[in-house]
Parts: sequence; structure tokens; C-alpha cells
Amino acid sequence: MVNVEQARFTDGYIALDPNAAHLNCPGANVAILIDVSGSMSDDILAVKNSAASIIDTLFGTVDAPIASRLSIITFNDTNEYRTVLPFTDHASIADRRSAALAGIESVEILGGGDEPLNAALLSSLRGDAGSWDAGGSDNRIIVFTDEPAADPELRPEVTALATNILGNGAPQSTASDSSANNAFFEYFDSPVTETREPLPVTVSAVAIGSRASTLRDLQSLVDATGGQIFTAENAAQAAAALVDAIEAPPANAPQDALLVVGDTNTDSTSDAVLQTRLESLGFEVSIVEVIL
Repeated sequence: MVNVEQARFTDGYIALDPNAAHLNCPGANVAILIDVSGSMSDDILAVKNSAASIIDTLFGTVDAPIASRLSIITFNDTNEYRTVLPFTDHASIADRRSAALAGIESVEILGGGDEPLNAALLSSLRGDAGSWDAGGSDNRIIVFTDEPAADPELRPEVTALATNILGNGAPQSTASDSSANNAFFEYFDSPVTETREPLPVTVSAVAIGSRASTLRDLQSLVDATGGQIFTAENAAQAAAALVDAIEAPPANAPQDALLVVGDTNTDSTSDAVLQTRLESLGFEVSIVEVIL
């Protein structure tokens, strides 16, 4: 495969140009639901101390930015849950990073004990922290807790809504400030077909400690919504487990369908180099068409 200029997807296309001036990469819609009951104090402190690493995982770097959206909801006792950070819909990724960092640092322990996990999940799924953007790469919720849900009667509603979420249908497009020397792709938000269907929301969980009832409850939740469970024995492992949960692709993530368009009048690009680069970015090359 030589002289490749474009890769087309259902929601737009990217220019495969090594000399591209900037990178524009849609990211995931991520909601983090944090248990702020008293037993979580050391774990939340560990997350705050690792906030910079968490932000980089979500939003990338200056040279390789990711246009993710983050929201934070905390919960701690019966009917006690609130939005700490609405989805970061700022025009620049730098502003999203700043808002996300401030949101993480603002999380406080509030006490309590009967954690309304499912009520907090419904709050997120219903858009209390902002709408789920259908233009994102995927929709995911990450639960961070050491206790099972105290409101199990709401779980069927959670799983039903998570698998039938409706986004706002608007393609996501954010200007980038990446360096010309390091960018590989240039993204153009010009759909080649109708906007793809909104993705369901997957729920993953970071389980703190080894309490059997917590692990059973969270395993049941993630199994029903296509997510994964991550464990941390103590506060020292908590932040790393949260980063792992953010980095992990959804268990039911669809395979990327790729259409490549080439032009014989430009310099050649080797098959191996292009394929390796695409795969390193998480794409699975399944359909390729070269136009000469």
C-alpha cells in the first residue's frame, strides 16, 4: 500500500500526513463516580496526589492531545450524591485539563456510610453532569469505592439505561495546539456518511480492599454493562488502579472500520510503517481500499 493520503471513518476522516501541522483526536466521554464516605479518605488523597498522571491519561500531552470529556460525581450516604465537575466541554483541551484538575482537587470526604452507588449512576446516565456526546470515541463510567451499593433495587434501571443511552448526536471537534514536528495525523471533522449511532455506556469499577460483598456487587455491575473491574488492596495502589481503568478500552469496544485512500502522484508510504503506526494508536485495520 503506497501513496496513502486519507483514512476514512463513519464519523470523519484523518489525513495520514507525517508533516501535518496539528493533531485533532476525539477522546472518550468519561464520568468518574467517587465514594466520599469516611473510609475512602486515604484513597482519595492518593488520587489527588496522582492528579497530573490521571489528567495526562485522559487528555494526552501537548504534542499528542486527546479531546476527552470528564465529569465527576461524588456519593456518600442515602440520597447524598452531587455533581462536582460537569462534563468538560471547553473549546480548548488546555482548558479541559485545567477544569479537570480543579475538579479532582475539589473532591472532599463527607462521611456517611450507606453509599447510594446506583442512584449516583442514574444521575450520571440521565445527564445531570452533562449530556453524553455521541461524537466521542466511547462512553464510560468508572466507579471508585470500597463498599457495595446500598440501593440494589435501582440496579435493573441502571443496566437498562446504560445499554440504551442516547447521546446528543453532535460530532466532537476541538482545536489542537500540538507541535508540527510530532504530529502524524490531521483530523477533519467532515463526516463521509451519517453520524454513527451513540454508543452505550460501559461501567467499570475500581474496588478498594478485598471485601467479598463489594467485589461481588461491582463484578455484577461491570458484567452487566460491558466494563471491567480493577482492584486495589490499599491507598498506595488506588491511583494506579484508577489510571488503569481509564486506559483500558471497553470490553465490548467495536472494531474500527478503516478505508484508506491513496494517490499515485505523491511520495510513497510503506505498508509496514503505516500499519504499525495505525495499530500503535489502537486502530484495527480491517478494510483497505487504495484509489490510484
